Amino acid sequence: MTDVANEGSVTGDSVGADIDAVGALSSLPGKIFTPLGTGIQVGANASPTIINNIVANHLSGIFVDPTSTSTVIGATLYQGNTANVSGSATLGQFATSVPNSVPLFTDPASRNLYPVPNSPAIDATIDTLVDRSALLSVKQPLGLAPSPIIAPSTDINGLLRVDDPNVETPPGLGEGIFKDRGAADRADFAGPTAISIYPFDNDALGADSNPVVGVVELANKTFNYFDFQILDSSQVGNKSQGTGVNPRSVTRNSILLYQNSRILVESLDYRFGFDPTSNIVRLTPLSGVWDSESVYQVRFINTNESAIDLLEPKNTVDGTVYTILDSTGASTRFELDTGIRMRVPNSVDGFTNSAVDGRIFRVDDGFRRVTFEFDNDSITQAGNVSISINSQDPPSVLAEKIAAAIRSVGLSLTAKAVGGGELQILGSNLIRVLAENSGISVTGRAGTTPGYGFQIPTADGLPVGVADGQTFTIQRGNTTLVFELDDNGGVGTGNISVALNTGSTAGLASGIVAAINATNLGLTATA
Repeated sequence: MTDVANEGSVTGDSVGADIDAVGALSSLPGKIFTPLGTGIQVGANASPTIINNIVANHLSGIFVDPTSTSTVIGATLYQGNTANVSGSATLGQFATSVPNSVPLFTDPASRNLYPVPNSPAIDATIDTLVDRSALLSVKQPLGLAPSPIIAPSTDINGLLRVDDPNVETPPGLGEGIFKDRGAADRADFAGPTAISIYPFDNDALGADSNPVVGVVELANKTFNYFDFQILDSSQVGNKSQGTGVNPRSVTRNSILLYQNSRILVESLDYRFGFDPTSNIVRLTPLSGVWDSESVYQVRFINTNESAIDLLEPKNTVDGTVYTILDSTGASTRFELDTGIRMRVPNSVDGFTNSAVDGRIFRVDDGFRRVTFEFDNDSITQAGNVSISINSQDPPSVLAEKIAAAIRSVGLSLTAKAVGGGELQILGSNLIRVLAENSGISVTGRAGTTPGYGFQIPTADGLPVGVADGQTFTIQRGNTTLVFELDDNGGVGTGNISVALNTGSTAGLASGIVAAINATNLGLTATA
Protein backbone atom coordinates (compact mmCIF):
# COMPACT_ATOMS: atom_id res chain seq x y z
CA MET A 1 0.00 0.00 0.00
CA THR A 2 1.36 3.38 -0.93
CA ASP A 3 0.27 6.93 -0.15
CA VAL A 4 1.63 8.27 -3.43
CA ALA A 5 3.51 11.52 -2.85
CA ASN A 6 2.01 13.41 -5.81
CA GLU A 7 -1.64 12.51 -5.07
CA GLY A 8 -4.01 14.44 -2.82
CA SER A 9 -3.43 17.58 -0.85
CA VAL A 10 -0.03 18.20 0.70
CA THR A 11 -1.15 21.14 2.83
CA GLY A 12 -4.14 22.06 4.96
CA ASP A 13 -6.66 19.90 6.77
CA SER A 14 -7.01 17.31 3.99
CA VAL A 15 -3.46 16.03 4.18
CA GLY A 16 -3.61 12.27 4.33
CA ALA A 17 -7.33 12.22 3.53
CA ASP A 18 -6.86 8.99 1.60
CA ILE A 19 -5.68 7.20 4.77
CA ASP A 20 -8.22 5.57 7.06
CA ALA A 21 -6.92 5.87 10.62
CA VAL A 22 -8.22 2.39 11.42
CA GLY A 23 -6.76 0.20 8.70
CA ALA A 24 -4.62 2.33 6.46
CA LEU A 25 -5.56 1.93 2.79
CA SER A 26 -3.91 3.82 -0.02
CA SER A 27 -5.83 5.51 -2.80
CA LEU A 28 -3.63 3.64 -5.27
CA PRO A 29 -2.04 0.19 -5.14
CA GLY A 30 1.73 -0.02 -5.12
CA LYS A 31 1.91 -1.19 -8.72
CA ILE A 32 5.67 -1.21 -8.91
CA PHE A 33 6.07 -2.53 -5.36
CA THR A 34 8.85 -0.13 -4.42
CA PRO A 35 8.64 1.98 -1.26
CA LEU A 36 7.05 5.38 -1.91
CA GLY A 37 5.79 8.29 0.15
CA THR A 38 4.70 8.36 3.77
CA GLY A 39 2.08 5.98 5.11
CA ILE A 40 0.61 8.06 7.92
CA GLN A 41 1.76 11.63 8.56
CA VAL A 42 0.93 13.57 11.73
CA GLY A 43 1.38 17.31 11.35
CA ALA A 44 2.29 20.01 13.83
CA ASN A 45 0.59 20.32 17.23
CA ALA A 46 -1.67 17.29 16.75
CA SER A 47 -2.51 14.55 19.21
CA PRO A 48 -4.18 11.64 17.38
CA THR A 49 -4.53 8.02 18.42
CA ILE A 50 -3.47 5.64 15.63
CA ILE A 51 -4.23 1.98 16.26
CA ASN A 52 -4.62 -1.32 14.41
CA ASN A 53 -3.05 -0.31 11.10
CA ILE A 54 -1.01 -2.15 8.48
CA VAL A 55 1.67 0.17 7.11
CA ALA A 56 3.48 -1.40 4.19
CA ASN A 57 5.78 -0.39 1.34
CA HIS A 58 6.57 3.23 2.20
CA LEU A 59 9.69 5.32 2.39
CA SER A 60 8.47 6.29 5.86
CA GLY A 61 5.76 4.23 7.51
CA ILE A 62 4.58 6.72 10.15
CA PHE A 63 5.88 10.28 10.51
CA VAL A 64 5.03 12.37 13.57
CA ASP A 65 5.96 16.04 13.76
CA PRO A 66 8.29 16.83 16.70
CA THR A 67 5.57 19.13 18.14
CA SER A 68 3.09 16.21 18.33
CA THR A 69 4.83 13.99 20.86
CA SER A 70 1.53 13.13 22.59
CA THR A 71 0.50 11.03 19.56
CA VAL A 72 -0.47 7.47 20.57
CA ILE A 73 0.45 4.61 18.23
CA GLY A 74 -0.60 1.04 18.89
CA ALA A 75 -0.95 -2.40 17.30
CA THR A 76 0.71 -1.40 14.02
CA LEU A 77 2.02 -4.02 11.61
CA TYR A 78 5.01 -2.87 9.54
CA GLN A 79 6.33 -4.47 6.35
CA GLY A 80 8.59 -3.38 3.49
CA ASN A 81 9.10 0.21 4.61
CA THR A 82 12.44 1.91 4.09
CA ALA A 83 11.93 3.33 7.60
CA ASN A 84 9.01 2.17 9.72
CA VAL A 85 8.85 5.44 11.69
CA SER A 86 10.39 8.90 11.41
CA GLY A 87 10.18 12.28 13.11
CA SER A 88 9.17 11.80 16.74
CA ALA A 89 7.16 8.64 15.99
CA THR A 90 7.84 5.39 17.81
CA LEU A 91 6.83 1.88 16.78
CA GLY A 92 4.14 2.05 19.48
CA GLN A 93 2.56 -0.57 21.69
CA PHE A 94 2.26 -4.16 20.43
CA ALA A 95 4.11 -3.33 17.22
CA THR A 96 4.86 -6.13 14.76
CA SER A 97 7.55 -5.99 12.07
CA VAL A 98 7.08 -8.64 9.40
CA PRO A 99 9.74 -9.75 6.87
CA ASN A 100 8.97 -9.08 3.21
CA SER A 101 8.85 -12.83 2.58
CA VAL A 102 5.77 -13.24 4.80
CA PRO A 103 2.54 -12.90 2.76
CA LEU A 104 -0.07 -10.52 4.13
CA PHE A 105 -2.62 -10.02 1.37
CA THR A 106 -4.37 -12.28 -1.11
CA ASP A 107 -3.35 -10.45 -4.29
CA PRO A 108 -2.05 -6.90 -3.78
CA ALA A 109 -1.22 -6.49 -7.48
CA SER A 110 -4.93 -6.71 -8.34
CA ARG A 111 -6.03 -4.67 -5.28
CA ASN A 112 -7.22 -7.68 -3.32
CA LEU A 113 -5.98 -6.80 0.18
CA TYR A 114 -7.95 -9.47 1.99
CA PRO A 115 -5.72 -11.20 4.61
CA VAL A 116 -4.23 -14.49 3.55
CA PRO A 117 -4.65 -17.54 5.85
CA ASN A 118 -2.43 -17.28 8.95
CA SER A 119 -1.49 -13.67 8.21
CA PRO A 120 0.21 -12.12 11.28
CA ALA A 121 -2.45 -9.38 11.15
CA ILE A 122 -5.24 -11.81 12.09
CA ASP A 123 -6.75 -11.63 15.61
CA ALA A 124 -3.98 -9.27 16.75
CA THR A 125 -5.77 -6.02 17.54
CA ILE A 126 -5.99 -3.57 20.41
CA ASP A 127 -9.74 -3.35 20.84
CA THR A 128 -9.88 -0.61 23.46
CA LEU A 129 -7.66 2.18 24.73
CA VAL A 130 -8.71 4.15 27.81
CA ASP A 131 -8.75 7.92 27.85
CA ARG A 132 -5.41 9.58 28.40
CA SER A 133 -4.84 10.84 31.93
CA ALA A 134 -4.67 14.45 30.71
CA LEU A 135 -8.16 14.18 29.20
CA LEU A 136 -9.58 12.46 32.29
CA SER A 137 -8.30 15.26 34.49
CA VAL A 138 -10.36 17.69 32.39
CA LYS A 139 -13.50 15.54 32.04
CA GLN A 140 -13.95 14.36 35.61
CA PRO A 141 -14.43 17.82 37.23
CA LEU A 142 -17.04 18.52 34.56
CA GLY A 143 -18.92 15.28 35.25
CA LEU A 144 -18.11 13.84 31.85
CA ALA A 145 -17.78 10.08 31.62
CA PRO A 146 -14.61 8.54 30.23
CA SER A 147 -14.76 7.84 26.47
CA PRO A 148 -12.34 5.06 25.62
CA ILE A 149 -11.30 4.58 22.01
CA ILE A 150 -12.90 1.38 20.67
CA ALA A 151 -11.90 -0.24 17.40
CA PRO A 152 -14.85 -0.55 14.99
CA SER A 153 -16.76 -3.83 15.07
CA THR A 154 -17.04 -4.06 11.27
CA ASP A 155 -14.39 -3.88 8.58
CA ILE A 156 -14.18 -2.10 5.24
CA ASN A 157 -16.40 -4.77 3.63
CA GLY A 158 -19.09 -4.36 6.29
CA LEU A 159 -18.17 -7.72 7.81
CA LEU A 160 -18.42 -8.20 11.53
CA ARG A 161 -14.89 -8.66 12.84
CA VAL A 162 -14.85 -12.21 14.23
CA ASP A 163 -12.45 -14.90 15.38
CA ASP A 164 -10.48 -16.88 12.83
CA PRO A 165 -10.58 -20.39 14.35
CA ASN A 166 -7.39 -21.38 12.49
CA VAL A 167 -5.26 -18.75 14.26
CA GLU A 168 -4.20 -18.88 17.89
CA THR A 169 -5.23 -15.52 19.29
CA PRO A 170 -2.36 -13.59 20.92
CA PRO A 171 -2.88 -11.49 24.07
CA GLY A 172 -4.87 -8.31 23.44
CA LEU A 173 -6.70 -5.44 25.07
CA GLY A 174 -10.48 -5.08 25.31
CA GLU A 175 -13.39 -7.41 24.68
CA GLY A 176 -13.05 -7.79 20.90
CA ILE A 177 -9.52 -9.12 20.74
CA PHE A 178 -10.45 -11.23 17.72
CA LYS A 179 -10.35 -8.22 15.42
CA ASP A 180 -7.65 -8.10 12.75
CA ARG A 181 -5.20 -5.31 12.13
CA GLY A 182 -5.86 -3.37 8.96
CA ALA A 183 -8.96 -2.46 7.00
CA ALA A 184 -10.17 -5.96 6.08
CA ASP A 185 -10.94 -8.66 8.64
CA ARG A 186 -10.57 -12.32 7.70
CA ALA A 187 -14.13 -13.21 8.64
CA ASP A 188 -15.61 -14.78 5.51
CA PHE A 189 -15.16 -18.55 5.81
CA ALA A 190 -18.04 -19.66 3.57
CA GLY A 191 -17.61 -19.52 -0.18
CA PRO A 192 -20.20 -18.24 -2.64
CA THR A 193 -23.15 -20.37 -3.72
CA ALA A 194 -24.76 -20.82 -7.14
CA ILE A 195 -28.53 -20.77 -7.64
CA SER A 196 -30.31 -21.74 -10.84
CA ILE A 197 -32.55 -18.84 -11.93
CA TYR A 198 -33.28 -19.92 -15.51
CA PRO A 199 -34.77 -22.41 -15.16
CA PHE A 200 -35.72 -21.37 -11.65
CA ASP A 201 -35.11 -23.86 -8.84
CA ASN A 202 -38.28 -24.51 -6.79
CA ASP A 203 -40.21 -21.72 -8.50
CA ALA A 204 -43.44 -20.34 -7.04
CA LEU A 205 -45.53 -21.59 -9.98
CA GLY A 206 -44.45 -25.20 -9.40
CA ALA A 207 -42.90 -25.77 -12.82
CA ASP A 208 -39.99 -27.49 -11.06
CA SER A 209 -41.43 -30.84 -10.03
CA ASN A 210 -38.43 -31.80 -7.88
CA PRO A 211 -38.40 -30.17 -4.40
CA VAL A 212 -34.72 -30.98 -3.78
CA VAL A 213 -32.62 -27.81 -3.65
CA GLY A 214 -30.18 -27.77 -6.52
CA VAL A 215 -32.20 -30.13 -8.73
CA VAL A 216 -34.56 -28.74 -11.39
CA GLU A 217 -36.86 -31.22 -13.12
CA LEU A 218 -39.02 -29.96 -15.99
CA ALA A 219 -41.18 -31.59 -18.64
CA ASN A 220 -41.93 -30.38 -22.15
CA LYS A 221 -39.73 -27.30 -21.80
CA THR A 222 -36.87 -26.09 -23.99
CA PHE A 223 -34.22 -23.50 -23.12
CA ASN A 224 -31.76 -21.61 -25.25
CA TYR A 225 -29.52 -20.84 -22.26
CA PHE A 226 -29.04 -21.62 -18.56
CA ASP A 227 -28.56 -18.82 -16.00
CA PHE A 228 -27.03 -19.15 -12.54
CA GLN A 229 -26.86 -16.44 -9.87
CA ILE A 230 -23.64 -16.41 -7.83
CA LEU A 231 -24.28 -15.18 -4.28
CA ASP A 232 -21.90 -14.56 -1.40
CA SER A 233 -24.38 -14.03 1.41
CA SER A 234 -24.40 -15.26 4.98
CA GLN A 235 -25.42 -18.74 5.93
CA VAL A 236 -28.40 -19.25 8.26
CA GLY A 237 -27.48 -18.04 11.75
CA ASN A 238 -24.16 -16.57 10.64
CA LYS A 239 -23.83 -12.89 11.45
CA SER A 240 -21.02 -12.41 8.94
CA GLN A 241 -21.88 -11.44 5.39
CA GLY A 242 -19.68 -12.38 2.44
CA THR A 243 -16.91 -10.20 1.07
CA GLY A 244 -18.38 -10.50 -2.41
CA VAL A 245 -17.65 -12.55 -5.50
CA ASN A 246 -14.20 -12.11 -6.98
CA PRO A 247 -14.91 -11.81 -10.73
CA ARG A 248 -11.39 -13.04 -11.53
CA SER A 249 -12.31 -16.40 -10.01
CA VAL A 250 -15.38 -16.92 -12.24
CA THR A 251 -14.08 -18.14 -15.59
CA ARG A 252 -14.87 -20.88 -18.08
CA ASN A 253 -12.61 -23.10 -15.96
CA SER A 254 -14.96 -22.62 -12.98
CA ILE A 255 -17.63 -24.79 -14.64
CA LEU A 256 -17.97 -28.47 -15.48
CA LEU A 257 -21.03 -29.14 -17.63
CA TYR A 258 -22.30 -32.67 -18.31
CA GLN A 259 -25.01 -33.89 -20.68
CA ASN A 260 -26.23 -37.38 -19.80
CA SER A 261 -22.96 -37.92 -17.86
CA ARG A 262 -20.86 -36.86 -20.88
CA ILE A 263 -18.72 -33.80 -20.24
CA LEU A 264 -19.25 -30.94 -22.67
CA VAL A 265 -16.47 -28.72 -23.96
CA GLU A 266 -16.69 -24.94 -23.75
CA SER A 267 -16.34 -23.27 -27.20
CA LEU A 268 -17.10 -26.62 -28.84
CA ASP A 269 -20.50 -27.46 -27.33
CA TYR A 270 -21.46 -24.24 -25.55
CA ARG A 271 -20.38 -20.71 -24.66
CA PHE A 272 -19.60 -19.44 -21.17
CA GLY A 273 -20.53 -15.90 -20.14
CA PHE A 274 -20.30 -14.00 -16.86
CA ASP A 275 -21.71 -10.58 -15.93
CA PRO A 276 -19.69 -9.29 -12.94
CA THR A 277 -22.27 -6.57 -12.26
CA SER A 278 -25.16 -8.96 -11.64
CA ASN A 279 -22.94 -12.00 -10.87
CA ILE A 280 -24.88 -14.12 -13.35
CA VAL A 281 -23.28 -17.00 -15.27
CA ARG A 282 -24.90 -17.87 -18.60
CA LEU A 283 -24.29 -21.12 -20.50
CA THR A 284 -25.45 -20.93 -24.12
CA PRO A 285 -25.51 -24.01 -26.41
CA LEU A 286 -23.83 -23.57 -29.79
CA SER A 287 -26.63 -25.65 -31.31
CA GLY A 288 -29.05 -22.87 -30.32
CA VAL A 289 -31.12 -24.89 -27.84
CA TRP A 290 -30.52 -27.32 -25.02
CA ASP A 291 -31.85 -30.82 -25.75
CA SER A 292 -35.10 -31.21 -23.81
CA GLU A 293 -34.66 -34.99 -23.62
CA SER A 294 -31.33 -34.78 -21.81
CA VAL A 295 -30.21 -34.52 -18.20
CA TYR A 296 -27.70 -31.72 -17.57
CA GLN A 297 -25.44 -31.42 -14.56
CA VAL A 298 -23.55 -28.23 -13.81
CA ARG A 299 -20.70 -28.33 -11.30
CA PHE A 300 -19.02 -25.21 -9.96
CA ILE A 301 -15.42 -25.98 -9.00
CA ASN A 302 -15.00 -24.98 -5.35
CA THR A 303 -11.96 -24.17 -3.24
CA ASN A 304 -11.16 -27.86 -2.71
CA GLU A 305 -10.72 -28.47 -6.43
CA SER A 306 -8.31 -27.19 -9.04
CA ALA A 307 -8.55 -26.87 -12.80
CA ILE A 308 -5.57 -27.27 -15.12
CA ASP A 309 -5.97 -24.89 -18.05
CA LEU A 310 -4.12 -26.62 -20.90
CA LEU A 311 -2.71 -24.85 -23.91
CA GLU A 312 -3.82 -25.44 -27.46
CA PRO A 313 -2.21 -28.72 -28.70
CA LYS A 314 0.08 -26.88 -31.11
CA ASN A 315 1.44 -24.80 -28.20
CA THR A 316 1.89 -27.72 -25.81
CA VAL A 317 5.44 -28.17 -24.50
CA ASP A 318 6.68 -31.75 -24.40
CA GLY A 319 7.77 -32.85 -20.95
CA THR A 320 5.53 -30.43 -19.02
CA VAL A 321 4.83 -32.05 -15.64
CA TYR A 322 1.80 -31.59 -13.39
CA THR A 323 1.98 -32.92 -9.82
CA ILE A 324 -1.42 -33.69 -8.30
CA LEU A 325 -1.87 -34.03 -4.54
CA ASP A 326 -4.86 -36.07 -3.40
CA SER A 327 -6.78 -35.71 -0.13
CA THR A 328 -4.29 -37.95 1.68
CA GLY A 329 -1.30 -35.87 0.59
CA ALA A 330 -0.01 -38.50 -1.84
CA SER A 331 1.40 -37.00 -5.05
CA THR A 332 1.17 -38.30 -8.61
CA ARG A 333 3.16 -36.86 -11.51
CA PHE A 334 1.54 -36.45 -14.92
CA GLU A 335 3.76 -35.60 -17.87
CA LEU A 336 2.66 -34.34 -21.28
CA ASP A 337 4.19 -36.48 -24.00
CA THR A 338 3.98 -35.01 -27.50
CA GLY A 339 6.38 -37.68 -28.77
CA ILE A 340 8.72 -37.49 -31.74
CA ARG A 341 7.75 -35.21 -34.62
CA MET A 342 8.84 -36.12 -38.16
CA ARG A 343 8.46 -33.64 -41.02
CA VAL A 344 8.72 -35.08 -44.51
CA PRO A 345 10.98 -33.45 -47.14
CA ASN A 346 8.97 -31.06 -49.28
CA SER A 347 9.41 -28.53 -52.05
CA VAL A 348 10.00 -24.82 -51.49
CA ASP A 349 6.36 -24.01 -52.18
CA GLY A 350 5.22 -26.77 -49.81
CA PHE A 351 2.77 -28.27 -52.32
CA THR A 352 4.83 -31.32 -53.32
CA ASN A 353 7.28 -33.59 -51.56
CA SER A 354 11.00 -33.77 -52.34
CA ALA A 355 11.70 -37.37 -51.29
CA VAL A 356 14.47 -39.06 -53.31
CA ASP A 357 14.47 -42.71 -54.43
CA GLY A 358 16.87 -44.91 -52.48
CA ARG A 359 17.24 -42.67 -49.46
CA ILE A 360 16.58 -44.19 -46.03
CA PHE A 361 15.66 -43.51 -42.39
CA ARG A 362 15.58 -45.88 -39.42
CA VAL A 363 13.17 -46.39 -36.53
CA ASP A 364 14.25 -48.24 -33.37
CA ASP A 365 11.73 -49.11 -30.62
CA GLY A 366 14.47 -50.29 -28.23
CA PHE A 367 14.05 -53.93 -29.21
CA ARG A 368 14.24 -53.87 -32.98
CA ARG A 369 15.60 -51.46 -35.60
CA VAL A 370 13.92 -51.22 -39.00
CA THR A 371 15.26 -49.42 -42.07
CA PHE A 372 12.77 -47.72 -44.40
CA GLU A 373 13.61 -46.75 -47.98
CA PHE A 374 11.93 -44.34 -50.38
CA ASP A 375 11.15 -46.17 -53.64
CA ASN A 376 9.83 -45.10 -57.04
CA ASP A 377 11.30 -47.88 -59.21
CA SER A 378 10.37 -51.00 -57.20
CA ILE A 379 14.04 -51.61 -56.34
CA THR A 380 15.17 -51.49 -52.70
CA GLN A 381 18.07 -52.83 -50.64
CA ALA A 382 17.54 -56.25 -49.12
CA GLY A 383 15.89 -56.04 -45.71
CA ASN A 384 14.66 -52.49 -46.17
CA VAL A 385 10.94 -51.65 -45.96
CA SER A 386 9.78 -49.92 -49.15
CA ILE A 387 7.79 -46.67 -49.11
CA SER A 388 6.36 -45.89 -52.52
CA ILE A 389 6.85 -42.23 -53.48
CA ASN A 390 5.44 -40.01 -56.20
CA SER A 391 6.95 -36.58 -56.82
CA GLN A 392 3.45 -35.16 -57.29
CA ASP A 393 2.24 -36.30 -53.87
CA PRO A 394 1.68 -33.43 -51.45
CA PRO A 395 3.59 -33.70 -48.12
CA SER A 396 0.42 -34.78 -46.29
CA VAL A 397 0.07 -37.85 -48.57
CA LEU A 398 3.73 -38.85 -48.10
CA ALA A 399 3.29 -38.50 -44.33
CA GLU A 400 0.34 -40.89 -44.45
CA LYS A 401 2.42 -43.41 -46.46
CA ILE A 402 5.32 -43.23 -43.98
CA ALA A 403 2.98 -43.66 -40.99
CA ALA A 404 1.34 -46.68 -42.66
CA ALA A 405 4.74 -48.24 -43.39
CA ILE A 406 5.92 -47.82 -39.79
CA ARG A 407 2.69 -49.32 -38.44
CA SER A 408 2.99 -52.29 -40.82
CA VAL A 409 6.20 -53.68 -39.30
CA GLY A 410 4.83 -54.20 -35.78
CA LEU A 411 7.20 -51.99 -33.78
CA SER A 412 6.21 -51.19 -30.17
CA LEU A 413 5.05 -47.65 -30.88
CA THR A 414 2.21 -45.59 -32.33
CA ALA A 415 2.69 -43.70 -35.59
CA LYS A 416 0.18 -41.37 -37.17
CA ALA A 417 0.11 -38.45 -39.59
CA VAL A 418 -1.03 -35.21 -37.97
CA GLY A 419 -1.41 -33.00 -41.04
CA GLY A 420 0.83 -30.53 -42.81
CA GLY A 421 3.36 -33.21 -43.78
CA GLU A 422 4.12 -34.16 -40.15
CA LEU A 423 4.01 -37.46 -38.28
CA GLN A 424 3.88 -38.14 -34.57
CA ILE A 425 5.60 -41.13 -32.94
CA LEU A 426 4.42 -42.04 -29.44
CA GLY A 427 5.60 -44.78 -27.11
CA SER A 428 8.37 -45.49 -24.59
CA ASN A 429 11.51 -43.43 -24.12
CA LEU A 430 13.49 -46.24 -25.80
CA ILE A 431 12.26 -45.13 -29.24
CA ARG A 432 14.71 -43.48 -31.62
CA VAL A 433 14.26 -42.14 -35.15
CA LEU A 434 17.41 -41.76 -37.23
CA ALA A 435 16.82 -39.51 -40.25
CA GLU A 436 20.00 -40.68 -42.08
CA ASN A 437 19.94 -39.22 -45.65
CA SER A 438 16.14 -39.17 -46.05
CA GLY A 439 15.70 -35.41 -45.69
CA ILE A 440 13.20 -35.96 -42.88
CA SER A 441 13.57 -33.55 -39.94
CA VAL A 442 13.17 -35.12 -36.50
CA THR A 443 12.36 -33.19 -33.30
CA GLY A 444 11.36 -34.14 -29.76
CA ARG A 445 11.48 -37.48 -28.05
CA ALA A 446 8.99 -40.14 -27.04
CA GLY A 447 8.16 -41.34 -23.54
CA THR A 448 8.19 -39.70 -20.15
CA THR A 449 11.04 -38.81 -17.85
CA PRO A 450 11.92 -41.57 -15.38
CA GLY A 451 11.73 -40.52 -11.75
CA TYR A 452 15.18 -41.94 -11.00
CA GLY A 453 17.27 -44.37 -12.95
CA PHE A 454 19.37 -44.84 -16.04
CA GLN A 455 19.10 -46.43 -19.45
CA ILE A 456 21.27 -48.95 -21.28
CA PRO A 457 22.19 -47.66 -24.76
CA THR A 458 20.87 -50.04 -27.41
CA ALA A 459 20.82 -50.58 -31.14
CA ASP A 460 18.50 -53.09 -32.76
CA GLY A 461 17.57 -54.33 -29.30
CA LEU A 462 21.17 -55.09 -28.20
CA PRO A 463 23.48 -53.16 -25.83
CA VAL A 464 26.00 -50.89 -27.55
CA GLY A 465 28.94 -48.94 -26.17
CA VAL A 466 29.34 -51.13 -23.06
CA ALA A 467 32.60 -52.91 -22.26
CA ASP A 468 34.51 -54.65 -19.51
CA GLY A 469 35.91 -52.29 -16.90
CA GLN A 470 33.36 -49.49 -17.34
CA THR A 471 31.91 -48.18 -14.06
CA PHE A 472 28.95 -46.25 -12.71
CA THR A 473 28.44 -44.84 -9.20
CA ILE A 474 25.40 -44.65 -6.93
CA GLN A 475 25.44 -42.41 -3.87
CA ARG A 476 22.80 -42.40 -1.16
CA GLY A 477 23.43 -40.23 1.87
CA ASN A 478 26.98 -40.84 3.06
CA THR A 479 27.30 -44.15 1.21
CA THR A 480 28.90 -44.23 -2.24
CA LEU A 481 29.31 -47.47 -4.21
CA VAL A 482 31.10 -48.05 -7.52
CA PHE A 483 29.75 -50.74 -9.84
CA GLU A 484 31.99 -52.21 -12.56
CA LEU A 485 30.98 -54.12 -15.70
CA ASP A 486 32.89 -57.41 -15.65
CA ASP A 487 33.27 -60.29 -18.12
CA ASN A 488 36.62 -61.71 -16.95
CA GLY A 489 36.18 -62.14 -13.20
CA GLY A 490 38.30 -59.16 -12.15
CA VAL A 491 37.21 -55.69 -10.90
CA GLY A 492 38.96 -52.75 -9.24
CA THR A 493 39.52 -52.71 -5.49
CA GLY A 494 36.28 -51.95 -3.67
CA ASN A 495 34.21 -52.08 -6.84
CA ILE A 496 31.08 -54.21 -7.10
CA SER A 497 31.01 -56.64 -10.01
CA VAL A 498 28.18 -56.48 -12.55
CA ALA A 499 27.92 -59.36 -15.01
CA LEU A 500 28.46 -57.94 -18.50
CA ASN A 501 26.08 -59.41 -21.05
CA THR A 502 26.49 -57.81 -24.48
CA GLY A 503 24.20 -60.29 -26.15
CA SER A 504 20.99 -59.27 -24.36
CA THR A 505 19.70 -55.94 -23.08
CA ALA A 506 17.38 -57.75 -20.69
CA GLY A 507 20.25 -59.90 -19.44
CA LEU A 508 22.49 -56.91 -18.76
CA ALA A 509 19.63 -55.07 -17.02
CA SER A 510 18.97 -58.10 -14.82
CA GLY A 511 22.65 -58.19 -13.82
CA ILE A 512 22.63 -54.51 -12.86
CA VAL A 513 19.41 -54.93 -10.86
CA ALA A 514 20.82 -57.94 -8.99
CA ALA A 515 24.04 -56.09 -8.12
CA ILE A 516 22.20 -53.01 -6.78
CA ASN A 517 19.70 -55.01 -4.74
CA ALA A 518 22.51 -57.05 -3.15
CA THR A 519 24.09 -53.92 -1.59
CA ASN A 520 23.29 -52.07 1.63
CA LEU A 521 22.06 -48.93 -0.12
CA GLY A 522 18.47 -49.71 0.85
CA LEU A 523 17.26 -49.23 -2.73
CA THR A 524 14.95 -51.46 -4.73
CA ALA A 525 15.95 -51.63 -8.39
CA THR A 526 13.74 -52.97 -11.15
CA ALA A 527 14.32 -53.37 -14.88
